[in-house]
Amino acid sequence: MQKKFPNSGGYVWLSDDSRNKYVSVFKSSIFETIIQPPSVILKLIYHYVCQTSLNNVLTWVKVDNATVDTFFRHLRCICIASVQEEIVNLGGENKAIELGVISLGTTTTDGNRREVKVEVLGVLERGSGRMRLRATEPVAGSNQAERFARIFKPLPTWVRRDSKIIADFSVDRERLLNMGYTNVFQCSAGASSKRGDNTNAYIMEYLKRVVPRMFQNSLSVLSTNVIQQFLDELTFREVLGKGPLAAFDNIISRIATQTVYVCKRNASMSTRIRTIGDNPFGDWRMTFSSAPVMTDD
Repeated sequence: MQKKFPNSGGYVWLSDDSRNKYVSVFKSSIFETIIQPPSVILKLIYHYVCQTSLNNVLTWVKVDNATVDTFFRHLRCICIASVQEEIVNLGGENKAIELGVISLGTTTTDGNRREVKVEVLGVLERGSGRMRLRATEPVAGSNQAERFARIFKPLPTWVRRDSKIIADFSVDRERLLNMGYTNVFQCSAGASSKRGDNTNAYIMEYLKRVVPRMFQNSLSVLSTNVIQQFLDELTFREVLGKGPLAAFDNIISRIATQTVYVCKRNASMSTRIRTIGDNPFGDWRMTFSSAPVMTDD
């Protein structure tokens, strides 16, 4: 078997309906996305969920920087697809959803002016702790209605309209009402620092304390697409991967789910991951009826 599949170390998929039919593990799987033995790929998954420092990954796994960067991007795409699939329809009747928006910016080289790079929307379902984050690039000259139309674009998918929305006065309440969210409570920005039933303190604290820290040294060089990749990775870790063991188990199971999906469509994992990475704002749910068919180039 090793002679037949030299690059995979002899590892193959066994078909349920044909036990004598051998298929390389590289076919339609996460193993095909980079040219490395399966053992190396499993080590990289382990270090990804453990958030091992880059220098240690390079030393211990014996790979180069480009390989780590590429494969970790692929794993972020698994996070994107998983978060989109599973963290939807938050809230419901008599359930509270905290909503908040922050701006992340960079300072000009002369230090005199701060430019907003992205605006980040965060929603939190109080009862379960499930959350979603989305980056939106501001458009110069847009008015408040246009600005919040862009920021709130994913809300119909994320949050049920019968939920109680709790936000501060910095957001456009009229836009929420026009979108069908009729139970909207607004608190003052100062109240958001005091945790209570009628404040958005938890999501605002998270947006102000955790999110900026992720990008404090790299915001100016990241595209909005890449920022969104990291936000979905952060969401995956917060909701589905609290701690290395949970993160490892859950990302392995989600990789398996994506593998089944691409195999049934006679597609490739490489193509699906690449297209997700190119447009993390697209709808990549497997249950989405108009999900694009993935084909090899």
